[in-house]
Amino acid sequence: MTESRHYTRSIAIFAAREDAAEIMESITACRLSSAHEQCDAICDVLVNGNRLLADDLLKILPSAQIEASPFLIRLWYIDIPDKAHTWNVYFEHIWPEVDISFFVDGYVQPWKVSFLHLSEALKDSPEAVASSAIPTAGIFANKQSRFQIRIRGINGNLFALNKDVISRLRESGFRLPRGLYRTDPLIQTALKFDFKPSEQPHNHNRVVVVESASYERGALSLFKWADLKKQFNRYLR
Repeated sequence: MTESRHYTRSIAIFAAREDAAEIMESITACRLSSAHEQCDAICDVLVNGNRLLADDLLKILPSAQIEASPFLIRLWYIDIPDKAHTWNVYFEHIWPEVDISFFVDGYVQPWKVSFLHLSEALKDSPEAVASSAIPTAGIFANKQSRFQIRIRGINGNLFALNKDVISRLRESGFRLPRGLYRTDPLIQTALKFDFKPSEQPHNHNRVVVVESASYERGALSLFKWADLKKQFNRYLR
C-alpha cells in the first residue's frame, strides 16, 4: 500500500456467491459514494471460499486500480467459506486503522450519499459508535426498516463503525462464531453492551439508524433457477 496518501476511510466488501460483474458494480458504487464524501478510502474486497470469483476479480482489478489513488482497491482471498470468519480475519489482520470503516455486502450498491450521511451521523451523535443504512427496495423493505428504526438495529448490508469501537473490539478479543449466518444482530448487541455484557448496561444510543442512507440491490427472479437456488440456500443458512 502506498504511503503517499493519508487514508481516513476503509470499505470492506464481503463477497462469496456473487459473480465478478456484481462485485465490480458494488466497487463502482462505493467509489462514487466515497468521492461524494471527499475522503480518501481503502477498499478491501474480501472473497471467502470462492476461488473462481477471486481469480476473475484478479484479472479485472489491475486495470481499475491506480497506485496512489484516493480510492485504493485491495483484493483478499480467505479460503474458509464463512462470512463470520472473514469478519474476524478482517479486524485482526487487514483493517487499516482509519477513522471510519464502512461494511458492504457484495450484492448491494450504496447510494451516492450513503457514506457521507453515515459518517455525519457518527459525528453528530456523541454516544454512537455505529451508524446503519436501511433497506428501501423489496417487498419487505418497509417492514424491515420500521423494525430496524424502532430497535436501533444494524443492517448488515451497509453500516459503519468508528475507529474507537473497532480498536476496543480488537482489544477485547471479540470474535463472531464461525458458521453464524445473521452476523448483524450479534454485532449490534455486542456494541450496545460495549463488549462487556456482565459489566455494562444496554445502551441503544450506541447505534444510530440513518434513514437517508441506503443502497440498490438486484432483485431475485422467480423464473431463474440460479436465483431460486440462491434464495433456498439463504433460508437453509
